[in-house]
Amino acid sequence: MYALASFLLSLNGAAWRGVSFEMEEKKLNICSLRGVGQTYGANLIFENITWQIPIGERIGLIGRNGEGKTTLLHLLAGISVPAKGTVSWKKGSSQGILQQQPDIKGEVVAVSILYQAFSETLALKEKMSGMEEAMASESDMDKLMDMIDKYGKLQEQFQEIGGYEMDAQVRKVASGVMIDDLLEKTWQQLSGGERTKFQLAKLLLYAPDLLLLDEPTNHLDIAAIEWLTDFIRQYHGTVVIVSHDRYFLDETVTSIAEMDQGELICYQTNYSDYVKEREERLMLEFQQYQDQQKKDKKNESNYQAFERMGKPGNSSQCRSSPTGKKHGESVGQIGTEKETSFGAKTD
Repeated sequence: MYALASFLLSLNGAAWRGVSFEMEEKKLNICSLRGVGQTYGANLIFENITWQIPIGERIGLIGRNGEGKTTLLHLLAGISVPAKGTVSWKKGSSQGILQQQPDIKGEVVAVSILYQAFSETLALKEKMSGMEEAMASESDMDKLMDMIDKYGKLQEQFQEIGGYEMDAQVRKVASGVMIDDLLEKTWQQLSGGERTKFQLAKLLLYAPDLLLLDEPTNHLDIAAIEWLTDFIRQYHGTVVIVSHDRYFLDETVTSIAEMDQGELICYQTNYSDYVKEREERLMLEFQQYQDQQKKDKKNESNYQAFERMGKPGNSSQCRSSPTGKKHGESVGQIGTEKETSFGAKTD
């Protein structure tokens, strides 16, 4: 055993460090996409997207309409599967996405929608209530003591998951998104905008590890947007936001992921700085393109000159172009790499 341990320790340290790094990298990502592509009918929306989403990141997902932002959110939420590639999440993590118009039927009181975010807590509370009734009618002292011991453990569990703060949290979030005066109405009495607010409040109360928000400021007034901004800033999980509200993104996100013509390009900055970096990147790509065009034109001219020299009557013959490329060989397309990770951009 000692000899085996010595042998393992004598192995290349860099290799072991590489293994540790990979394990740490997986640990630090809440979600990973590898070679993901998605279609809508016969139309390709995007393909070959690779994206690592770090734990605790607040990301603004932006792009023109039709680029597939909502489609990508659905993949991150696990409510749809990719046509190709894989999507994986940190083991034991939870995902939650804002649903615009859920199908809720019957005379449901609006406040009960918010309490759906606490299904585990409510189940435990109901179990405690049942045990309280049983203890009240138990006459056998030994059985009663055993029940009291079990009840105490349930109380500890209830406290650990925030059960005693549940009602206060509901009131706080309802007040924040300005629906506290609608709690006693039925779902059918609410307007479309009011229903969206309730769905947003429910999602915030659920507090998933990966919070996915699609246009969360819709139907919110200025005060509610400011409250939501502070809420997201203090959020302990990871957040991905699709929004056309540039001010909201500036105040909430720590990075930007831009979908552009089927590619995902990441910027480790807020929205305002992203605009500047994007302009600089496009200018650099354009300059590189112009430089490449000049090289191609020069190479073409050189090739034609050597070709003329190789015709009958000339003193020499050219067998290949000076660049080592055959005539007409493509120089490639700028910006086709799609693998994306934060801290590096993909052009």
